[in-house]
Parts: sequence; C-alpha cells; structure tokens
Amino acid sequence: NETPAKSFYRRFYLPLDAKGVVKISSEMLSEKYSLELPRINYEHHNGRPYRFAYCLGVISTSFFDSIVKLDTVTRETRVWSEENMFASEPVFVGAPDAKKEDDGVVLSVMLSQNPEERKPFLIVLDAATLTEVARAEVHCRIPTTFHGSFFPAKTLLK
Repeated sequence: NETPAKSFYRRFYLPLDAKGVVKISSEMLSEKYSLELPRINYEHHNGRPYRFAYCLGVISTSFFDSIVKLDTVTRETRVWSEENMFASEPVFVGAPDAKKEDDGVVLSVMLSQNPEERKPFLIVLDAATLTEVARAEVHCRIPTTFHGSFFPAKTLLK
C-alpha cells in the first residue's frame, strides 16, 4: 500500500527589483491537506496580494476528491466534497458587484468514481462559505480533466 505524494501550499517571495544573484524566501501556508492547482480572484488580485485560494484537495482518497478554500492569512481551510466523486480544477468567478475578495462562486466539474452509477455534474459553490449554490447534471460521459476555465458570455460574443 503506497502513500501518495503530498503537495504543500507554499508562497515564494521574489525580489523583482534585485540585480545579480537574488535570495528567494518562502513561507508554508498549508500542510494540512495535499493541495494542487490553486486559483485566486485573478481579476482583482493577479500579481497583487491575495487572501483566498481555491484548490483541488486530496482528503480521503489518493486522487483529487475535494475543493479546498485556503485563507492565506489565518491558514484556515474550508472543504467541500461528495462521496465517491472526483473534482476538476476549481474556477473562481467573481460576482459582478463584488465588495470582498471572495464575493462570487467557485465552479468545478465533478466526476464519479463509478460512472455507471452516477452522472457527472457541474458544482457551483458560494466562494465565501464553500456551500453548494447549485449543480447541473450532465447526461453524458465527460473525460477526466484537471483544468477548468470560465468565459463570460460577453467575451464569447465578440
């Protein structure tokens, strides 16, 4: 019985104004769960300080079975999962009238460990609380995927 490799959420600090050889520092933000493919509120925090990251988590299996919200300030986590389901990369979609960094939803495609028994679905989670807002079942097979994207209708109609 092999133990799966564990990944950690670490923030690296790069001195962007330095010349020559530079020293890079880092801090560990989470060792509680194995976390991968973090997503943030890129629209307002890309290249800037951010507090919240939404990650794929390995909690009870050896594969991505959870969505984890990490508070990089307090280091607290919230977890959403559903038994016998695998998650794809969580995608943060900000609310149009957002006032806070985590105002919006998180989307992820969920695939069953037993596809003959359970259909895949898109889960919509409240980004602040990581509670379910909605789900849309899909009545066809979806191949396993790691990455996810969201494109507002206005960008697709150009």
